[in-house]
Amino acid sequence: MRTAGVAAVFAAGVGVGVWRAPDPAVRAPEVVVEVVAVPVPIPVPVAGGSADRPRPPDAPATAGRLELAAEQADDAATAATLYHQAGDRYLTHEQDYTNAARCYRLFLARGGPSVLSPEPTDSWLLTSLKNAAFKEKTDAKTTNG
Repeated sequence: MRTAGVAAVFAAGVGVGVWRAPDPAVRAPEVVVEVVAVPVPIPVPVAGGSADRPRPPDAPATAGRLELAAEQADDAATAATLYHQAGDRYLTHEQDYTNAARCYRLFLARGGPSVLSPEPTDSWLLTSLKNAAFKEKTDAKTTNG
């Protein structure tokens, strides 16, 4: 009885499949692709026209570019100034304290003893690093001396 029921369901499924099979004579509609050319104006610079217009102002240097310029600088004073500017830029524009502290330390190393004195324009991080460097020098003198 059970086998006859399964066979009946199977036969019904095959019958429905044959009855609902797609007609091979019916085809899907063809898709026609039409290519449309769209004219796009391309501005062409005129020879000699660039001298008449003023140059756009240079974009402000990023902290990374200032740091790279400091690394490539030949003069220690120039490198120190660029490291100071890069540290300020990292601190104020990007709030990247790790890179700012690294640039400020390199500024103090390249700038010599004259840069250890506090300036009114120094940031809080640079002032803290200057104080720590000053304490290191005074403690080294008292311990060694």
